[in-house]
Amino acid sequence: MTLSPRFKHAFKTALAVVIAYAIALYMDWDKPIWAGWTAASVSLDTTGQSIQKGLDRIAGALVGSLAGFILLAFFIQDRWLFFLFFSLWVAICTYFSFGSERYNYFWQQAGFFAVVVGLDSAFSPANAFAIAIERTQGAGTGLLVYMLVGLLLWPSNSRSSLEKTGQQLTASMKALFANSMGRLLGRPDAGSVPGAQLAQLQQRFDNLLDAAELDSWEVNAMRPAWRRCRAQIADLRDALERWQQDFNELQHLDLVKLVPNLPAFGTEIETRLTQIERLFAGDSPTRLPSTIKLESAEQVRKTLTHFDRAALSVSRHRLAHVEAVTRDLFVTVSAIRDHEHHHAAAGLPRSAVRPTVDRDRLGQALRVAASAWLAFLVVIYVPAVPGELAALGIIIRIVVADTKFAWIPVQALIRPAFAGILVAFPIYIFLVPALSSYAQLAVLLFAFVFVVDYAFHDPKQMLWRILILFLFMLLINLTNVQTYSFLHFANTALQWSLLFVLLSLTEYLPISQQPDHVYRRMLGRFFRSCEFLMATRGWGRQHEPSLAARWRKKFHTYEVATLPGKLAAWGRFLPPDALGRTTPAQVQALAMSLQALSFRMQELTEAGVLHQSDLLVRELLADVRRWRVAVQEIVGQVAEKPETADPAALQSRLDAVLVRLEARIQEALDRTGEAKVSAEESGNMYRLLGAHRGGSEALVNFASKTVGIDWKRLREGRF
Repeated sequence: MTLSPRFKHAFKTALAVVIAYAIALYMDWDKPIWAGWTAASVSLDTTGQSIQKGLDRIAGALVGSLAGFILLAFFIQDRWLFFLFFSLWVAICTYFSFGSERYNYFWQQAGFFAVVVGLDSAFSPANAFAIAIERTQGAGTGLLVYMLVGLLLWPSNSRSSLEKTGQQLTASMKALFANSMGRLLGRPDAGSVPGAQLAQLQQRFDNLLDAAELDSWEVNAMRPAWRRCRAQIADLRDALERWQQDFNELQHLDLVKLVPNLPAFGTEIETRLTQIERLFAGDSPTRLPSTIKLESAEQVRKTLTHFDRAALSVSRHRLAHVEAVTRDLFVTVSAIRDHEHHHAAAGLPRSAVRPTVDRDRLGQALRVAASAWLAFLVVIYVPAVPGELAALGIIIRIVVADTKFAWIPVQALIRPAFAGILVAFPIYIFLVPALSSYAQLAVLLFAFVFVVDYAFHDPKQMLWRILILFLFMLLINLTNVQTYSFLHFANTALQWSLLFVLLSLTEYLPISQQPDHVYRRMLGRFFRSCEFLMATRGWGRQHEPSLAARWRKKFHTYEVATLPGKLAAWGRFLPPDALGRTTPAQVQALAMSLQALSFRMQELTEAGVLHQSDLLVRELLADVRRWRVAVQEIVGQVAEKPETADPAALQSRLDAVLVRLEARIQEALDRTGEAKVSAEESGNMYRLLGAHRGGSEALVNFASKTVGIDWKRLREGRF
């Protein structure tokens, strides 16, 4: 009989929890729950992922404990200063936990353990070190136990999952490329590959690579090559998604006449991706990449308008990048599979993007700090708060954890939390007191953890699984000297009720976290950032901007690049009352149009710094400025009232500007002579023109998507 992965996962989790509790009780630790909960919480699909999460937990425990020691050492005599800096630390940890999917759990635990050490020992600071050591011991024991169980009982290596995900990701990118090439060449539409699917596969690939470096010596030995592979796949995916945005400007062109070997080029790229799929699957490639470059029929190209030449130039530039990346990716995966006797020597250049302030991460940090202060004031000024300082610690820990699911309303947490309390109540009151040995307790623990893990194994049910298991362990409160009190149960229920009241308040104060409110704010911010970039984007030689101007430009560039993805995530959680007659598909289509506009704005910013011919700059400066001002006005209007954007009127207005600019370019070239413009300057000019036209088309496309949105319902106030 073959056991399902779901059964194996639940069995290993339950066994690890039982053993971890046994060790903690044998060592007579004050809080055995830490060992048991760590064993349950680090339980993931593969051993490597579990180890990675456990190591993040221990590292976070050490950093958070150190922060707790420092706060106690400096501010234990003044509770207001202590809590001021304490809430600041927790807010900082919350901010950084949103900055990276890879280190999210580490920063959560750094804030969490500062709460443990700082608050659990606030009335007895001499015990702070002992508390920190014991909590870290518990976390380490839970991790070690789960590692041993995972390695000895149905070990699950991440390498096979990593290779399978790499194969799926390559196949999806090949399908995206083939569909895109088919659209350009007039073939029947084979169906598009959703961008969200590629993003999910990419994220899974990244996570599995981090895990496989820990549980697979083969992957660890080839770590540099695997990391190059990850960077190259991300680069290829980005290039393909940006290339799709060029199709509106290309579809009326006869591309086979303009680029005679385009079909052969497409076949070569598809063949390369097929060979990379084979390599990920463990098979040898049937052929090596062939050298190919896109040809250009210059005589036919000269008959095009300047904007059509620009669109063609931009698309050829992208395809050349796709060709280079696929060639490098083939070499890298071949090196990983050892089908070549050399390794790819040069990795991809790292992005020079510098970190900047993220307003949404700041908002979540502020929410955590506000929740902490609100709970602190309640504990101080409201008499007989259940648990008092202990309740404050629990509330802050849960608030820190809740920020990971910021878009999920508090109401979604209430049902699993109280389900966990109600399930644990009869076990705690009637069943646990009847047990007389650890063997009997072990059977109970194993059965409960197994059933919960098996029943709520689906990732969509993760909240139910986490809350029911945590509340069960919290309520039964296993120790060597066991006591039973209905008051313990009642206090815990009241503490969690207080927690949900505070979380509900901080959903509105100081910054509303309601999905419809967040969505409207982000949409306005996106277009205000676009407006800023348009206002500051010059042409030709520019004076060196000040440090403040560079920082503002970097901030708004970051906003334009990241907000479409955030809008797509929050758009999935818009309540039905806010949607009105709008369908979820229309919300996602709006997010996709924003992503296209984001790509165009980034390209415009990148093209704006390229060297341009001084002759053309002097001739066209006024016309380019007229186009920029027109787009800036439209963007400003859309930022305030998106529904006022009439696609037809917008298209007509922008077309008129582009027609005038087209005529002025020809006049300028006739007057100055094309021979006076170098090949590099000509290429840069066409790249800039392509970015201009692409930005205009993307803006019109967005306006067309706003028609189906029920903006009136989205703006209505609701609670």
